[in-house]
Amino acid sequence: MNVGMVFAIIFAVIVIVFVLAFGMDSITRFFCYSSETQTQKAINDIKAQVEEIYVWSEGAGKSHTLLIPSDNKFCFVDPSNPEPNTARGWDPDEIIQDMIMEKSYNLWYFHCLGQSGYNIPHLKTASNFCIKSGVELYMQNNGDHVGIEIIR
Repeated sequence: MNVGMVFAIIFAVIVIVFVLAFGMDSITRFFCYSSETQTQKAINDIKAQVEEIYVWSEGAGKSHTLLIPSDNKFCFVDPSNPEPNTARGWDPDEIIQDMIMEKSYNLWYFHCLGQSGYNIPHLKTASNFCIKSGVELYMQNNGDHVGIEIIR
């Protein structure tokens, strides 16, 4: 092997190390976009289900299987009382509780880029709970809001 080839290989290794070291955040974000798209679709599905059930007669409801990425977690929260419910997977710190009350978020979700809140109009839960993908939920028109609970 000649000297030029050795320097080319060393240079290529150095460039690869720099790309991995300084580009890892970008690479992670790139792969995270697919998960984020699925998460947003799940939120839009819940929102559409709630809007549909809200116009039905009081007492009417239906089940919905929630499909979210496996590394995500959705928490349905009463924004007026976001107290922890560790038995049902909801254990926020005080900062998150304050943010939920201030912004009236009734959905708090954990995703690959961190955690975020969302307000789905007319949705209300009787007790705070968290779920992962594949869980079946029951949504029912309760007159002035749509209630949500876990079936299994």
